[in-house]
Amino acid sequence: LAATARKRLAELDCPGAKVLELDPLAGPTPGGPFNAIALNGSLPNAEMLAPLEQQLAVGGRLFCIVGEAPVMKALLVTRLGPRGFRRETLFETSTSPLVEAPPAQTFVF
Repeated sequence: LAATARKRLAELDCPGAKVLELDPLAGPTPGGPFNAIALNGSLPNAEMLAPLEQQLAVGGRLFCIVGEAPVMKALLVTRLGPRGFRRETLFETSTSPLVEAPPAQTFVF
């Protein structure tokens, strides 16, 4: 995905755009805040999005998939201000989890 994105950005002559391949759960990423973040795997729940949301610039967008198979939600998160975010559900889907994503916690008696 990253190679394709780099190629397309070069074709579109977008010199200010950068494509980074990073572990989104490893903590703050140097070079932020970012105008766009896209995850290529799912997270077990939306509570895990908070660290990623904090890396968005005002007006920045985050595309992610959250939930557990067989039904997950594709979300678009937009940063509205220093503390404000809007989360929109785009569609239902199912995909593999991010490699470093912790498993979803389940209820245990």
